[in-house]
Amino acid sequence: MKDLKSKYSSKEDLVSIPESVTCPKCGGQIGLWTESIITICWFCGFHVFKKEAIIN
Repeated sequence: MKDLKSKYSSKEDLVSIPESVTCPKCGGQIGLWTESIITICWFCGFHVFKKEAIIN
């Protein structure tokens, strides 16, 4: 239990905000949460990874 408390002691670790990402397949604007590594495009169903968002 002590390890869990020290791991999440900072409020900064718990804050997640959406980043606007353009889908590489259809060009739709979608949101990718900062703590997530993958999201699905609402328009075409394409799986967008955080790594792709940085490259594009």
